Amino acid sequence: MTTCKNCGAEIDSTFCPHCGQKATAGERLTVKAFFKDASFNFARLNNGFLHTAKALLVQPWKVISDYINGKRVSYSPPVTMLIQVILYASVIVYIIEEITGIDLGFNDTPYVSLDVGHWFVDFVLSSDIFQNIIIILPAALGGMIAFRWVGGRKYNAAEYFVAATYMICLMFIAKFLVIPIQLFTGGFTYGVDQFFMVIITLATLWKAFPGSRWWKRILSILFYIVVAVALMALELALVIIAAVPFASDSSLTMDFNV
Repeated sequence: MTTCKNCGAEIDSTFCPHCGQKATAGERLTVKAFFKDASFNFARLNNGFLHTAKALLVQPWKVISDYINGKRVSYSPPVTMLIQVILYASVIVYIIEEITGIDLGFNDTPYVSLDVGHWFVDFVLSSDIFQNIIIILPAALGGMIAFRWVGGRKYNAAEYFVAATYMICLMFIAKFLVIPIQLFTGGFTYGVDQFFMVIITLATLWKAFPGSRWWKRILSILFYIVVAVALMALELALVIIAAVPFASDSSLTMDFNV
């Protein structure tokens, strides 16, 4: 029987029954232990990562439904999943680009490229990753507005954010999975990832409210697309307005890649 260094509870197993800290965590740190722990925490895939990635590709609506309804043990939490997907995919894509010499455009093909003359602002606002992440807000708010009349009132804001975050995770996974096509075609995807996301998003929205009549679901999906696009445009306009004070001159250069 040992004592947990974190909370003082008695431990008779591998982990503290009170706070969950590992029993060996109380041992004095060594250089070897430090780097071993750092490399393990960076490289490891938590228990639900691969399962969540696979499930998102096959049945994203089930992942969202399960997580919202409390079946969470087998899934990676949405924000954690998003961070891990971006991190692992970015590292792997960078290595592939260095080896092949092919620009895969994983983080340099934003919807809108902004150039205000400030290096940090330009870097952030012209990032594909940043622009995809901020889509979460209008995607979630759009759902709250559009699906209220087909049963969407039973979901709160946090649950819509869960759904939107998981769908952004799926977007990055789809972009990553088309890399073999890019390697074969010299960097082009021919819209395969966008086509997949359109189909899977429509299927997810269709499955989200099974109790509604089919024509109501169709109208609500169309309404959602209009509302979400409008909110995205508004969000982009606000971002541009916020970026103007950083501009080196009176003009703001924008390139649309959509």
